[in-house]
Amino acid sequence: MSDRVNPRSEPKGLKAKPFGKDDALDAFFVPLEELAKGVIGIMAFRHVQFMFQACKVLLKQTGDERFELWAQMFAIQDEASIHRNLRLMRAQNKFREERGLPQYDIPEAPETPIEELRAKAEQTGVNISGYFDESYDPANIKGMTLHEGLYNTFCLNALEKIGAASDLIPVFQDADGVYHLLVIARGNAPGIGELSLPGGFKEANETFKEACSREGAEETNFFDLVTGYKMFQKMLPVFESKTWDPRLRFAVHGMRNAGLLWFSSALAA
Repeated sequence: MSDRVNPRSEPKGLKAKPFGKDDALDAFFVPLEELAKGVIGIMAFRHVQFMFQACKVLLKQTGDERFELWAQMFAIQDEASIHRNLRLMRAQNKFREERGLPQYDIPEAPETPIEELRAKAEQTGVNISGYFDESYDPANIKGMTLHEGLYNTFCLNALEKIGAASDLIPVFQDADGVYHLLVIARGNAPGIGELSLPGGFKEANETFKEACSREGAEETNFFDLVTGYKMFQKMLPVFESKTWDPRLRFAVHGMRNAGLLWFSSALAA
């Protein structure tokens, strides 16, 4: 979780407080607008890609034109998150090289150079500096390279096929009309010091939608919090990428990720 400012928000109208379960050290709401602007922290993996897609859906669903700008902001953050992920991949490759192991071919950098991306972010009003802040890199790199002091085979040895994971995008509009997103604080690398959507790997017998719902329920009490409120849900298209997850495990074949947007509102119908 970013320590630049306190990211937590308290949506008006909720009858209980969120909490984290399972792998989530904590769960809490953050104001969606401030998250889009990048002023309360950065997101793990490429979760900002799902936020970009979710804002496009919510623009059509609510008619609130602010979602158009927020979508642009999340798209810029997504480019920055790729730079961050590749930086962490290179560090893991170096770890392998130092132990006499071959390096993996990692994806190429995004088309937009860093300085050009920073200029675009400044023009749009989004802060992407956190994605280039290496303060949490040592903790994340250690977590991805070592497990109980030994070589971390789970993170460092590439899969022979593409991976699959699902995430829940839990958006809540409170009684004042303010939009909030429920996020978690991850206990494991990668994602230490960052904000994350509830989610995890898809099991073999699950659909992507089932995995999204299961992970959301395992890591948070979100569904209990929003019971009784107006609800809209939409499954986002499966997104395939070699830069979604910074672990070398997915550097060769990449990952398929799906997100379930779950939008609840405390406003009267």
